Parts: sequence; C-alpha cells; structure tokens
Amino acid sequence: MRFVILSFLFLLFSCTKEEQSTPQLDIKGQWLQTGKNLVQAQYTSTSRFGEFDYGLVFFDNGQYIDRSESGICIGDDCLTENFNGTYRWISADIIELTVDNYHGLSTRQYLVEKPTADQLVLKAK
Repeated sequence: MRFVILSFLFLLFSCTKEEQSTPQLDIKGQWLQTGKNLVQAQYTSTSRFGEFDYGLVFFDNGQYIDRSESGICIGDDCLTENFNGTYRWISADIIELTVDNYHGLSTRQYLVEKPTADQLVLKAK
C-alpha cells in the first residue's frame, strides 16, 4: 500500500510542470504619440485623439488599434485613420505588433518601457 501511495506521489510531482507566469507591463488603454525617431516612439496616456494625432489603443484580448497616417495629407499634416491590429508578448518586455495599415502589412517587435504610469516608450528591436 505504501508503494502505491509513494508511486502516486512520485507521478504527481514528476508530471506537474511548473509554469512561471511572465508578467507583462500593463499597456491597456489609449496612447497619444508625443515623439518619434528612428529608434523609438514616446506616448502619453490620453482620453481622446485629434484628427491629426498618431497613437495606439491596446485592448486586453490581444487586439489593438494603430492610429496612423491615412494617406491623405494637407500640407505637412496627414490625416489619421484607425487600423486594426494584433499584439502578442514575446517576453516580459518585448511585444510583437502586427497591423495592415496604409503602408501595408507589417509585423515588428519592440522593447516596451513604462517610465511612469502615464508614459509608454516603444524601442525598435
């Protein structure tokens, strides 16, 4: 009987896979783009966008909206449009964004930083 109990316990613990949940940064919400260069883009939390504002909206189901250039420009300003995309976390601070927008289908990875609760920085990988 002891053998059966010990065997059962051995199987129970040897078959249990210890999964470590990698916590991702909380980026859900609307983000207004406040700056951009070839390496990174900076965002601040916002409740609304203007007609020329670039930004991102992240939902908790792996969907996001890329608010970017629509292709219609007036002088130096280009009107923006909302493009639906998907995102997935590669690691705790690396995110992959896929979107089909005015520039075509793209999938890119970014290092995600949150200097404060209302700031977001995406650095190109």
